[in-house]
Amino acid sequence: MKTTIHCDERITNIRNTIYVKLFWGIIILDNLTNLLV
Repeated sequence: MKTTIHCDERITNIRNTIYVKLFWGIIILDNLTNLLV
Protein backbone atom coordinates (compact mmCIF):
# COMPACT_ATOMS: atom_id res chain seq x y z
CA MET A 1 0.00 0.00 0.00
CA LYS A 2 2.71 2.45 0.97
CA THR A 3 4.65 2.02 -2.27
CA THR A 4 1.55 2.65 -4.41
CA ILE A 5 0.82 5.90 -2.56
CA HIS A 6 4.47 6.93 -2.90
CA CYS A 7 4.46 6.26 -6.67
CA ASP A 8 1.23 8.24 -7.09
CA GLU A 9 2.75 11.11 -5.12
CA ARG A 10 5.84 11.13 -7.32
CA ILE A 11 3.73 11.09 -10.49
CA THR A 12 1.62 14.04 -9.29
CA ASN A 13 4.78 15.94 -8.27
CA ILE A 14 6.32 15.40 -11.72
CA ARG A 15 3.06 16.47 -13.38
CA ASN A 16 2.90 19.60 -11.20
CA THR A 17 6.50 20.59 -12.04
CA ILE A 18 5.80 20.07 -15.75
CA TYR A 19 2.69 22.27 -15.55
CA VAL A 20 4.60 24.97 -13.65
CA LYS A 21 7.44 24.91 -16.21
CA LEU A 22 4.96 25.12 -19.09
CA PHE A 23 3.13 27.98 -17.35
CA TRP A 24 6.32 30.01 -16.81
CA GLY A 25 7.65 29.11 -20.26
CA ILE A 26 4.50 30.52 -21.87
CA ILE A 27 4.70 33.72 -19.78
CA ILE A 28 8.41 34.21 -20.61
CA LEU A 29 7.82 33.54 -24.32
CA ASP A 30 4.92 36.01 -24.29
CA ASN A 31 7.11 38.70 -22.72
CA LEU A 32 9.98 38.00 -25.14
CA THR A 33 7.72 38.30 -28.19
CA ASN A 34 6.32 41.57 -26.83
CA LEU A 35 9.85 42.95 -26.37
CA LEU A 36 10.98 41.82 -29.84
CA VAL A 37 7.83 43.09 -31.60
